[in-house]
Amino acid sequence: MSEAGNHLLLGVSGSIAALRAPDLAARLRHEGFEVQSILTKSAEQFVTPASLAVMSRGKVYTSTDALSDVWHPAHIELADWADIALVAPATAATIARLAHGMATGLLAETFLALGPNVRQYLAPAMNGHMLSQPAVERNIAQLEEDGYRIITPRIGELACGYEGQGKLAELGDIVQIIAQAMD
Repeated sequence: MSEAGNHLLLGVSGSIAALRAPDLAARLRHEGFEVQSILTKSAEQFVTPASLAVMSRGKVYTSTDALSDVWHPAHIELADWADIALVAPATAATIARLAHGMATGLLAETFLALGPNVRQYLAPAMNGHMLSQPAVERNIAQLEEDGYRIITPRIGELACGYEGQGKLAELGDIVQIIAQAMD
C-alpha cells in the first residue's frame, strides 16, 4: 500500500557507480518508498532497465520513453508523481544540465519539471579532479541554492584508479538521509 509522501523518483546517470543503483532502489523500497526510476542513455551502459525494475519493483523509464501513454508526456507524469527526487549517481554532465536548465533527455526534463514541494537530492559520483573543477563546484552550489540537497561523495579509490573524493556515498547513508525526509 502506498503511503502519502513516499513516491521516490530515482534518476540514474552514466557513471560506473550506476552499478549500485539496483541495490539502492531495493534498499529504498525496503525503507517504505515506492520507487520509479529513470535511466539516462549512458547509464544503460552500466545497468539494465530490467535489473533496476526487479530490484525496485517499480517502473523504469529510459531515453526512449518520451510518452507514458498516447498523449501525456512521461516527464510531466513523473514530476507530478514524485514526492522525493534523487539522482544517484549524479555525473558532472547531469549536474550541469540541471544547474543550467538544459532539458536534454528524460532525466533532465523530468527533474526540471518537478514542483516546488518535491524534496530534491543529488548524490554526485565522479573522478575527484572533475569534482573539484570550478565549473562543477559552481554548478553544485547553484543547485544547492535552488533547493537541492547534496549527498557528499566519499573519499576512497575511484574506478579510474585515483584516490580521492568522488565515490558515491555509502548506500546506507543515502537511504538514511532520504528516509529522514519521510519523517
